[in-house]
Amino acid sequence: MKNNINYDLPFFGKTMEIDVPKEFLFTYFEDTSKHNKWIEGLISEKKIDDKHFEETIKLIGIEEIYYGEVIKYVKDSQIQMTIKSKHFAFKFDYIFEDIGPEKTRLHVSAWLLEKNMVEKLFILIDKYILNRQLKRLKEVAEIEFTTKK
Repeated sequence: MKNNINYDLPFFGKTMEIDVPKEFLFTYFEDTSKHNKWIEGLISEKKIDDKHFEETIKLIGIEEIYYGEVIKYVKDSQIQMTIKSKHFAFKFDYIFEDIGPEKTRLHVSAWLLEKNMVEKLFILIDKYILNRQLKRLKEVAEIEFTTKK
């Protein structure tokens, strides 16, 4: 079977509007104490240094350790990172765009960095998980912003 995945293009791309200021959303996004509210299956997270972190995540009954590295950081505007496990390696790009006093447009892209035999199945699963996580991020960030007003 021919592999038709183009690794130069993201396998996931989504833009969503979130009803909170850009700086609030960025701070909320990078606050590791908030991650368990929107990262599905997150069991634990450990910051190794300013650029590296480790997450233990359990999805579809499988617990796995993911090693992350922030490869680009622009305060209140962009976080780009790689996340690797023993089975997969991904690159994620999160761009935060100010579109009003209490409104942010979040652009998210994800690339698969390493080839393996079950990549197409996991791309489908990951698209589903990423959509759910972004929807949950929007919900919990908006609730927290509203309660802090």
